[in-house]
Amino acid sequence: MPMAVRAASAAIPHGKVTLLAEHRSISPGQQTTLALRFQLEEGWHIYWQNPGDSGQPPRVRWQLPAGLTVGEIQWPVPRRIQTAANIVDYGYYGTVLLLVPLHAAPDLTARSNANIGAEVNVVVCREVCLTGKAQVSLALPVRAGSPVVNQPLRSEFERARQALPQPVPASWRLRATQSRDTVVLYGETGEPIPQGFFFPWEESQIENAAAQNWDSASSRSPGFRLTLRKSARSRAPLARLRGVLALENGRAYWLEVPVAAEGRN
Repeated sequence: MPMAVRAASAAIPHGKVTLLAEHRSISPGQQTTLALRFQLEEGWHIYWQNPGDSGQPPRVRWQLPAGLTVGEIQWPVPRRIQTAANIVDYGYYGTVLLLVPLHAAPDLTARSNANIGAEVNVVVCREVCLTGKAQVSLALPVRAGSPVVNQPLRSEFERARQALPQPVPASWRLRATQSRDTVVLYGETGEPIPQGFFFPWEESQIENAAAQNWDSASSRSPGFRLTLRKSARSRAPLARLRGVLALENGRAYWLEVPVAAEGRN
C-alpha cells in the first residue's frame, strides 16, 4: 500500500494554510491537482483574484523540481463582502480550497520523493487587515503508472471542484451593450431566472458597491437583463465583459461576452 502523504501546514494571521495533493504520487506525463487550503477564524476573510474595492488576493511563489510545472489557480465562486457603505470586496470566509493543476513531464525520472514548496503571501481582513507570509511544502514520490487517489482528501477535492464556476450552458444566448455609465447583460436562457449576481473578473470595470439591477425577461423570451454601473475610475468603452454569474439556486457560470455600443447587437 502507498504510504500516507503528509500535508504541511503553516500559520497565517487568524488562520492557517495547508498544501494538499489529490494523489499519493506523481506519474510522468500525467497531471494531478494540488490545493492550498485556507482555514480562517470566524469573521476573517481572504480575497478572490479580483479583490474588489480593497485587499489583495493570495500570491504564491512555487518551488518545484525540474520536470514539474503548475497551472493557474482555479478560483471558487467568491462571496460579496460589504465592509462599508461604498466599499464592496470579493472573497472567502471559513475554509476554502484553491486548486492548482500540477503537470509532470513525460521524461520525469522516477525518484523516492519530489519536494514541492510554496511561499504564500496573503492579506487577511476583518475590521482591520493583516498581511502574512507562509512557507508550505509537500513530498510526493514519482512512480510509473496511474497515481492513486489520496482517499482521505477525496471528498474535499470533489467539493472544491463543485465550488468552481461552470461553463455557460450551450443553450444560453448572451449579449451585452454599454452606454457611458452602464453595461447591460442580456441572457436568453429558456427558463425564468429570478435573481443573480455578477462578479467581475477585471478590477475597475464596474462600481462594486452599486446595486446590480436584475430583471427577469418576459415569458415570451425567458431569461434576464442585468444592469451594471461602470466604474468611475475607468470610463473607457469595454471590449468584453468577463466574470462569474452566480444564481440564487447555487449554480454559477463563467462568462465572457463581447460588449457592443448601446443600440447595436
